[in-house]
Amino acid sequence: MSKLSPYVRYRKYIDGLMETGGKLPTNRSGDVNFKVIAEKCGNRRQWFSENINKIFDTENNRDLGRIIEFDAKTIGTDFVKPKTSDTVLSEMARDKSIEAGKLKSSLEKATKSLEFYITENLKLQKKLDELENKAKETSDVKDELLNSGRFFSL
Repeated sequence: MSKLSPYVRYRKYIDGLMETGGKLPTNRSGDVNFKVIAEKCGNRRQWFSENINKIFDTENNRDLGRIIEFDAKTIGTDFVKPKTSDTVLSEMARDKSIEAGKLKSSLEKATKSLEFYITENLKLQKKLDELENKAKETSDVKDELLNSGRFFSL
C-alpha cells in the first residue's frame, strides 16, 4: 500500500471534521493552528507554509491557502461559527463577480491601449516608408552626381 500524500491526508482530516461536526483548531490569535492540524494529519507543519501557494484544486484553480480559507469558512474554527454552504457559495460567487468585473475593465483598458498603439504603429510605418523613399531618392541623386557630374532634383 502506498503512503498517502500530505494533501490527501489533510483532505481526509477535513472530511473527518465535516462528518463529526468538528471545527478547525485555532491559535491564541484566532488563526488556523497548522501545528495541531499537521499533528492530526501526520504532516509536517512546514508542509503548509511550503505549499501555501501551490494549486491543489485545479478544477477551481485554488491554491492551498484558498482551500484552507474555504474549509475554515465551511466547517468553522474553534472561535468562528461555520457558515452555511449557501453563504460560502454566495460569497464565492460575489467575489468571482467582482473579480470578473475588474478583469473586464482591465481588458477594456488593454484593448483601447492596443488600438491606440496599432494606430500609432501604422502612422509611424507610413512615416518610415516616406523617409526611406526620401533617403533612396537622395542616394540616387548623390550617385548620379558622382557618376555623371550632373545634378538633378525630383
